[in-house]
Amino acid sequence: MIKTKSPKATVTARLKIATDPDEKSALKQAQKLFDNEANAKKALKKAQDALDLAVFKQYPKLSIDEIKNLIVDDKWLATLQSNIEAEIERVTQQLANRVKELEERYNEPLPAITKSVEELSEKVAGHLKAMGLEWSL
Repeated sequence: MIKTKSPKATVTARLKIATDPDEKSALKQAQKLFDNEANAKKALKKAQDALDLAVFKQYPKLSIDEIKNLIVDDKWLATLQSNIEAEIERVTQQLANRVKELEERYNEPLPAITKSVEELSEKVAGHLKAMGLEWSL
């Protein structure tokens, strides 16, 4: 049994001991995919760093109005809007759950429940009488 910390290391270790050609082919393909993933992550990090640097260089060029617009309109109001929408969704879901709970609770009307109780009470009384006991409501 091969014990390693990552799937890539597992594939590499398994590739060293594999004998079946199909297994080796699959492991090589997996290894290639892991390498492609690592390269893509490196490229993403490099692009993110370049973007961060470009944004950092742009900050001193912004006017006070542009800064206010970015902070208030784009950041604060967007966050506030999403929080309000999330709260509305939460309350709506809570209300829907409560309505469903009440619908299930009051699904059967009281006269039907009362009739069922009377019928079952008569049945129990009949069974008790058959056993020689008396029961009255």
